[in-house]
Amino acid sequence: MLKQLMRTLFSAGKRSWTVEEVRELIEAGDFSAAQAAAEQLHAATPRRDLTKDCILAEIAFRQMRDTDAEDGFRAVLKEAPGFADAHFGLSLLLLEQGDTEAAIEHAQFAKVISPNDSRYLAQLGVCQVTLGNFQAAESPLTQALRLNDEDKNAWNNLGVVCLAKSAPGEAYACFSKALKLDSSFTLALQNLSHLEAEMDAAGVVLSAAVASVDAVGGTASDTERELWQQQWDEVNTLRRAGQTEAALAEAERICMEWSDLAGPVCELGALYRQLGDFQSGQDVLRAYLVAHPDDGQALAALGAALLAANENIGARDYLTRARDVGYENTKMLADLAQSLSNLEKHAEALELRRKIFELEPNFVRQAQLAADLATACQYQQAIELFDELIEKEPASKSVFLVSYAVAQAYSGHFNKALTLLNDALSHQPHDAGLHMQRAQINLLTENFSQGWADYAYRGLAYTRQYRVLPFTRWQGQDLHGKCVVVLAEQGLGDQVMLASCLPDLLALGPSRVVVEVIERVAPTLARSFPECEVVRSLQDRKMTWAKTVGDVDYFVPLGNLPQYFRNNLEAFPGTAYLKADPDRVAYWRQKLESAGPRPWIGVSWRGGVQATRQVLRSMSPAELEPMVASLDATWISLQYGSVEEELKVAEAAHVKLTHWNEAIADLDEFAALIQALDCVVTVCNTTVHYAGALGKKVLVLAPHIPEWRYGLTSTRMPWYPDVSVLRQPHHNDWLGVIREATQRLKDNF
Repeated sequence: MLKQLMRTLFSAGKRSWTVEEVRELIEAGDFSAAQAAAEQLHAATPRRDLTKDCILAEIAFRQMRDTDAEDGFRAVLKEAPGFADAHFGLSLLLLEQGDTEAAIEHAQFAKVISPNDSRYLAQLGVCQVTLGNFQAAESPLTQALRLNDEDKNAWNNLGVVCLAKSAPGEAYACFSKALKLDSSFTLALQNLSHLEAEMDAAGVVLSAAVASVDAVGGTASDTERELWQQQWDEVNTLRRAGQTEAALAEAERICMEWSDLAGPVCELGALYRQLGDFQSGQDVLRAYLVAHPDDGQALAALGAALLAANENIGARDYLTRARDVGYENTKMLADLAQSLSNLEKHAEALELRRKIFELEPNFVRQAQLAADLATACQYQQAIELFDELIEKEPASKSVFLVSYAVAQAYSGHFNKALTLLNDALSHQPHDAGLHMQRAQINLLTENFSQGWADYAYRGLAYTRQYRVLPFTRWQGQDLHGKCVVVLAEQGLGDQVMLASCLPDLLALGPSRVVVEVIERVAPTLARSFPECEVVRSLQDRKMTWAKTVGDVDYFVPLGNLPQYFRNNLEAFPGTAYLKADPDRVAYWRQKLESAGPRPWIGVSWRGGVQATRQVLRSMSPAELEPMVASLDATWISLQYGSVEEELKVAEAAHVKLTHWNEAIADLDEFAALIQALDCVVTVCNTTVHYAGALGKKVLVLAPHIPEWRYGLTSTRMPWYPDVSVLRQPHHNDWLGVIREATQRLKDNF
């Protein structure tokens, strides 16, 4: 009341307002004062005019003037397509209108742009709750409340999440906290009343349920526990009751009292992390380590904190230091294994997982080992461990279902994998990760219609590079006379492959097709599609290029196009569409003539990264020797990345390769070199897509079960006119496909 009185007394004479002050007025429902204050934002406010316009649009939304609100948010995004607050505002509006999936897209993008804004986190959380994705909702809601524990809606939504995970005590505390902030909050009143009724019917006393979530230390009596641990019970009690600041104050007091013990400061760091404040959790541990640099427990705790913040290099380094000073337990080893896995050091991670399971052969450790085996492409061993777990605990498979389904699919058990995923999706119909796993199986088996429908979830499954434009999403509407923007996504090879749908889009009669393309690919695609307006981009989140394109009717992510144009094999035209620079093609033909006699055959032997099954998609260049020795040809290296050591390996195996760095670094030069060649033999990588789209003859050396782009049984890639897929007859049988490629080359040359 005092704040409101002071605002009333002084608002008339106030010259400038902070954004936070204006938002307080909005939350208080004083929209007239908020509107006037928004016009007088402090001059130092970052991007002041855009911020003001977002505030005015949000006021319109709160006043249920939806048209004005939408116009306001979209006007901001027309000027600044990556402005987080406008995406947040659109999310508010779309969720209210019932378009939850569009709302979650804008909330996710706002959070990606500004990951520490409590409003964006809370909005993402409520969108996930609305879709029934309770597990995905918990983290953003918890982080939001750490940043702003006076958000009654976030407390209520977190209570709903706690109910979904069968934690009635925590749910009770969350609903109670929401009502403490606003005793007339209808939703929280209803939820709390419903919870109390359910607990009464079950004969459970809520105070006991709340207390149960605070229990620590197993069955040990107070006299068997250290004094600081007994004191920490109060921290847990305060936290479960929703008194976050009081819990932190008590935790900090305990750390001051026991300043030479690592235990309390490690618990404080974990508490900060649980509340979503990753930085403070790290700071207290770093401060302790200044005076205790070789304390293994604190080193391990800081490693865990960095791991939770996705700072994997730092996590690995601190966890390794903890191990070096003699501090080792299964929790620390598990964190180290996870950091190594995140850094794509899968072999090292797997070694640790095996050791952890030997030390602690329980359900959790076995599930972690099985998941790491699946990640390391050791699918059969993973399945055996998963099957053991299911036999012991039949209801447990939901914990590791995605990894289990991946292992089944890449072992060739597609029906079993689909059954698992379909069953899970019947209970979690909006889970993006489940949809993406099902998409890859259906696309691999050429069930395109279902595959593309699930593939539309990819942005929400892999959020790191997620972006959305502030235009209406194209979903098959009439395009005659309309302007459509195609939004770039994914890697270089995928952009080239998916660009094959651009002629289909152009055939729908739009007045303009604007195509965002990653800078390295842009020159070649601009030459290949002169009817399109190709925009070079860094594929960043600001998307400043979007404000220069003028009036736009629709946008569509590039990966959505096949959903409309490639729903069966007959819909793939299989024609060349990429055009290299003819002058550069002539230049490379001269270079090739100097290099040796025809045929000129390009080769590539490494594909993907560890996360995309590089271990199964790559071979040593020395393994090309039977093919190179069997044919009188000039062999050209098309391998990208660092190749110096691999070229030495090839030379030692009598595989003579000519490698021009300048043709690899510049992708337009790469296209010209490929166009000058007679044939390309390559593993599954970007080279396939460049050569295939140029119309070259390509022999793909594919794993026994490849990525979805290469299909499961077809001998040709339908995307391109002359790409043959040579499949390993058995797992990791490179010699078999090399022999087949050699015979194909002999037949043609």
